[in-house]
Amino acid sequence: MKFHRQLRCGLLMLALSGASTLVLAAENTATPAAASATGVTTATTATIATIATTAPQSWPEDSVYQLDLKLQIQTGQQVPLSVDAGSPVLVSMFYNSCEYVCPMLIETLQMTEAALTKRERAKLKMMLVSFDPARDDVAALKNIQRQRHLDQRWTVARSDEDSVRSLSVALGIQYRQLESGEFNHSTAIILLAPDGRILAKTTKLADTDPAFIKVLKQTLQTAGKQGGAKSKPAANAAP
Repeated sequence: MKFHRQLRCGLLMLALSGASTLVLAAENTATPAAASATGVTTATTATIATIATTAPQSWPEDSVYQLDLKLQIQTGQQVPLSVDAGSPVLVSMFYNSCEYVCPMLIETLQMTEAALTKRERAKLKMMLVSFDPARDDVAALKNIQRQRHLDQRWTVARSDEDSVRSLSVALGIQYRQLESGEFNHSTAIILLAPDGRILAKTTKLADTDPAFIKVLKQTLQTAGKQGGAKSKPAANAAP
């Protein structure tokens, strides 16, 4: 059974590590022809609008924060999905018992951070949400933060199954739980604007994506000109 899990993860890793897709928000200035030539496509709002509930704050209609979801984070706190609103956020989904692709995903996020200046990193937030809330309890989330040396800018979170599914649909990440309890899943890193709009997406693993880094740096520069990021509550820091 372990061999088959390794094989599935290995095949998925090979399939994903060579793929890279960039998705920009609809207000980008590229013409349709230029977008087609560069592999850049515009984001649509239909998926989010279909599954969104009434949020307590008014967000753009194409904002992921339209999903009024509650997350339990590594400190045990309950926070809204929009906990990092006001800052650009890199968000992805994972599960703790994944032995190959998910650790590589976290390493790719860390490599992406390392491609930034210290000032740029200070403006950026990071979020990982588990596919597996049944097994990834608060203790598991804390353990991930500790083992991976994730600082206070990182949110490692879980939620109920319905909320996890809604978020995965909004982010365009697919997953399916197997009889063994493991998961088949796609992997992506998504850049959210300070208001929760999806600005860019990459599926490249084990290395940085230059096109994605370019959009990320531009977004962080813009966030700085607009007055900087809103701080995350101090209680979200590692214990």
